[in-house]
Amino acid sequence: MLLVKERIEVRSGVDMMGYMDRVSSGFDIGNVLTKIFNSLTSMFGNAFLVLIYVAFLMLEEGHAKEKFNAWYNEPGKRKVALDLIVQVDSALSKYLTLKTLVSVIPGP
Repeated sequence: MLLVKERIEVRSGVDMMGYMDRVSSGFDIGNVLTKIFNSLTSMFGNAFLVLIYVAFLMLEEGHAKEKFNAWYNEPGKRKVALDLIVQVDSALSKYLTLKTLVSVIPGP
């Protein structure tokens, strides 16, 4: 192995060991591993919170109609509220579709 290294150094005129020492002198593996671990911990923590939030949303979905009807006893107010919800849902759907298309178009 050393023979190959010496041949490369002689032919290229580059001190490989010196170059590797200079390149790796500013590299702190502990710092890199700490940053990776912190990022992973944060990512999994956020994912766990999102899962809890989604679980609560799904659990409440079955009772949403009952709560909505309890809030709006009068049919006129109920119709206005339903129309507003449909408009918000439609606008949000269009917005998310547009954002998705804009994000997909440039690619990676």
